[in-house]
Amino acid sequence: MLVKFLRTYTGGGLGSINYLLNERKAAGTARVIKGDENLTRAIIKGITYKQKTCFGVLSFEEKYDFLTEEQKLKIIKDFERALLGEYMLERTNVLWVEHSDKDGRLELNFLIPKIDLETDRSFNPYFAKYDQTRIDLIKKIINDEYGLSSPDDPAKEQTILSSKKNINHYKNLEELDQKLHDLVKQGYIKNRDHMIELLKQNGIEITRINKKGITIILPTKKTKNRLKGGIYDADFTSAQRLGELSQSSSRRIREFHDRNTQAECRENRRKLEELIAKRDRFNQERYVERTSKNNILASQGQIGDNLAISGYRTNFGNSNWLGSARNDIKGRSSLDDTKTMEIQPTYCGQDPEGVLHIDSKRQRDNREREQEIYINENGVEDDSIRESIARRERALDEDDRRRKEQARIRNNEFATRLREEARDITDKCDRANKESQELEQRLQRRLNGIFAATKRYVREFNILLGRKIKKFRRKIPKFERRIRELTDRAQDATRICREFIEEREYSQKASIYH
Repeated sequence: MLVKFLRTYTGGGLGSINYLLNERKAAGTARVIKGDENLTRAIIKGITYKQKTCFGVLSFEEKYDFLTEEQKLKIIKDFERALLGEYMLERTNVLWVEHSDKDGRLELNFLIPKIDLETDRSFNPYFAKYDQTRIDLIKKIINDEYGLSSPDDPAKEQTILSSKKNINHYKNLEELDQKLHDLVKQGYIKNRDHMIELLKQNGIEITRINKKGITIILPTKKTKNRLKGGIYDADFTSAQRLGELSQSSSRRIREFHDRNTQAECRENRRKLEELIAKRDRFNQERYVERTSKNNILASQGQIGDNLAISGYRTNFGNSNWLGSARNDIKGRSSLDDTKTMEIQPTYCGQDPEGVLHIDSKRQRDNREREQEIYINENGVEDDSIRESIARRERALDEDDRRRKEQARIRNNEFATRLREEARDITDKCDRANKESQELEQRLQRRLNGIFAATKRYVREFNILLGRKIKKFRRKIPKFERRIRELTDRAQDATRICREFIEEREYSQKASIYH
């Protein structure tokens, strides 16, 4: 199982639900497995923010009937908790739709309106920078606990990292990949550099080269395609090295399947719980239900006390009447009710049946008083209560003003720090640019000096060499004369020796005859 979050380029909306429950629903390959379609539609319609939905899918290699209904709901529950945290589980709406139209494979699609239902504030369930670690952990946990195929399995690594939506384009990539592997097996391609040069010669653009692979663009195409691992790895420097890479891959596959999944699940659970607690702390600080000033009137008991004290504390001495009046008020409608509240104090105590009573004059006075103590949607029309509410509103206004002032001060301080840091960065950049320019100038002067010295040395060497050659040329005739003289002397010596030898032989012959 793998988790994929799908982009909503326009912020999402009802179109996501329409996609999930389109003709697949009539064909029986789509059904709502958890949630309420109509409720989710109503919530999305009421969102005024641009970003309305978070859309993703749990995609399984297994068939839709591989897991039981209880297991699917358990996976959904665990995933929701990992994604949203405990605090936001009951404050968000999630619609889950099961798809089984892709060769019977199971897909659990989820759609989350981006709003906190308690505060009506915008809520983004998934931000890759902060949430991807939890998603990776719950993915590993679910795959290990239910024995599902995992995208982390080294045996499932693919050399072609490109979208399969354009089938013809993907087939061209597969053919190219197969052809390159065949050339490697036949020995025509010796290493990765040789392969890259061969691709360039055949009109295939190489846009990126790193240690793990290369990125190419096929002729007449604009899409970039990533080729990774194996013969595309920088370690492919020879056939022997490629064999070592293959052995390393086989070893990683064995280690993945022989690992202790139970211990790994426990460790992943522990890490996940820590991250969920961290997510909850953040959400509790950010998504706190703030009471509106219009809803912060005095409580019913407080208003009851104000009514009893201000309008009906007469010269009778029964202290229990205040508690009775308060209980009477608490039993009536809330402050939003517009009915008149009736309170009947007495001067003379109680009748035998325990019923409070007053005379007719006091009844008329109380009716006049009742007209003054009238509760409507704007509050209580009585001086003391109105003053109490006004004080409370002033306190709230003062608190809001103080909070806004603190927020303004913090924003100003933050803006000031940003400006100062920006100035520091600008100054550092300026200094770096200046130092770079100075270094470049020094290097240029040094190079100019080296070039000038080299030219001077070459020129002096040429002059000296020319002088040596001229001097040697002047000596050549002398050498030639000397050689000729020596040659003549050698010839004379040879002639004298020959004459001497002839005379010697003649003398010997003459002595023999005599």
